[in-house]
Amino acid sequence: MGHISNVSHVVVPERAGVSNDGRVQWGDEPQGAALDLDKLIEFERVRLERARLKLEREQAKAVRKQQQRHARRRMPSNVRWHTWRGFALDLQRLEGLVGSRERPTKEALAMLGSDSAKTIRYTMRRYGLAPDDWPPSTWNPDEERVYGSEWDI
Repeated sequence: MGHISNVSHVVVPERAGVSNDGRVQWGDEPQGAALDLDKLIEFERVRLERARLKLEREQAKAVRKQQQRHARRRMPSNVRWHTWRGFALDLQRLEGLVGSRERPTKEALAMLGSDSAKTIRYTMRRYGLAPDDWPPSTWNPDEERVYGSEWDI
């Protein structure tokens, strides 16, 4: 009791003889076959419509993501640099600390401040300045500049 034994010797290798096993020969279609074909066509139409809607949703989601990515502006981590005036005045302050004997390079200002020379160059570009627009003492802090203007063109 409770043992499972191999019953493969009991399985009949041939088809069991059933009078109506659901097989239909070519040309012997029952009356409902046309109805089944209509159901199959409708099922495929619904399946294709579902796939089309799913693709539309995915495309709309991708477009929304791209718009959100462009709408958000990543501001500098240095809060003073969130405005053109703050950026210009901060770098002019650092330039004043370098001294008159040294040439105020981006690297020299980076050593005095909390941001790297690469960050200074990147922020300059985002405010629409060229790399040659240096030193900061030549900048007008009261000028109207918007962060990200390079990317909005």
